[in-house]
Amino acid sequence: MKEYNLSWMEDVIPWQYTDLLKQISDESPTPILTGEAHISERVVQVLCERHNAVSKIHPDLATSGEF
Repeated sequence: MKEYNLSWMEDVIPWQYTDLLKQISDESPTPILTGEAHISERVVQVLCERHNAVSKIHPDLATSGEF
């Protein structure tokens, strides 16, 4: 993906696979984002506790906190 000079890649895999998400994030030159699909405070905590499994978390304000 480096040749395309992307600003970010969003939701490359479901957030529940945090270990794999961390591995992808570590190996990708492109920032990895997640958080748009029904994110809660617990999900943010898990993603942060996993040593920053993603580059950025961007919740959808219309659906955040529903769970």
